[in-house]
Amino acid sequence: MPPRESTAPAPVDARIVTTERGPRGGRLVLVDEDGARLADLTPMEPRPTIDSNPAWSADGRWIVFASNRERSGLDQTSLWLVGTRRGSPLRRLTREPSVDRDPRLSPDGRHVVYASSAGVTFDLWILDLVADASGRPQPTGRPRRLTASDHLDELAPSVSPDGRTVLYMGLDRTTQRSSLYLMALAGGAPRRLTAGPADLTPAFSPDGRAIAFAAPVKGRNDIDLWAIDADGSHRRLLVAEPLADETGPVWSADGRFVFATSVLRSVESGLPILSSLAFVDLRERPAVLRALHDPAQVVARLGAALAPSALDAARLDRQPVYRAAIRRAVREASERAAEGQGIEE
Repeated sequence: MPPRESTAPAPVDARIVTTERGPRGGRLVLVDEDGARLADLTPMEPRPTIDSNPAWSADGRWIVFASNRERSGLDQTSLWLVGTRRGSPLRRLTREPSVDRDPRLSPDGRHVVYASSAGVTFDLWILDLVADASGRPQPTGRPRRLTASDHLDELAPSVSPDGRTVLYMGLDRTTQRSSLYLMALAGGAPRRLTAGPADLTPAFSPDGRAIAFAAPVKGRNDIDLWAIDADGSHRRLLVAEPLADETGPVWSADGRFVFATSVLRSVESGLPILSSLAFVDLRERPAVLRALHDPAQVVARLGAALAPSALDAARLDRQPVYRAAIRRAVREASERAAEGQGIEE
């Protein structure tokens, strides 16, 4: 069954954006704290299109994302901008032939920091923005390189709440080890925060005092959510779920919730079965991973962007724990497969 088509305008209080996958790629949709899709944020195109890596602006008006729109292949992405109300026109921000991904807006909205393949490896770049007459950000000048490495892919940037520093993961192309790094947004030498060997997709907390990231759990073959203090100390596990891999954490505006993409893999083949949104309430003891599935049907979702306003905690805490939600998803997928429809990716 394909995802439902939305007709109503996106409500002002929509606070979660994600990529919803379907037969023709993936589009950005607005969902609520019950997991229901409220509206489509980006339209599907006649050709296969994938919109991904969404990030919300600090003023709540804009979403920056990566997309293969106007490019020749699914893996060739540029940066785009869209307003947070359904029907807002899309604006392309980068036009270089490189692969541009992982965009994050600075708190003042004057820059977008992102990863680009314009060099020998993926490096971090910065694009200055200025508001046009309608208040919509638009590029000014050419992108500037922030990092340069001949052996590290520098990915998944996160700008600190004070706008002074950028946090990112550095993946060694030779050893495939990854660590977290920190550097001044104005430039300079980066500082290594963690030793790895597989620290991924970091994100500053709203107060800048903590960092959430993804990393394996020793002795288990899965990736879970972790945190460290902003200086790299006090490494701790946020939540453990052996059945799935959680990556790409993002914090709610009040620092209470951490959302991530959770990928359930086949025990036999290790291949992905379903990607979905998952989250943890940091006030809950013990910590519990919960899934945010559409209550009408289970569809593949990945990546989350959260508005700079408080989420409805009561509705979120009513969502099922991850394992219960996955049991439902697997059951529905099996029923669809038995009907000859297969599992939708």
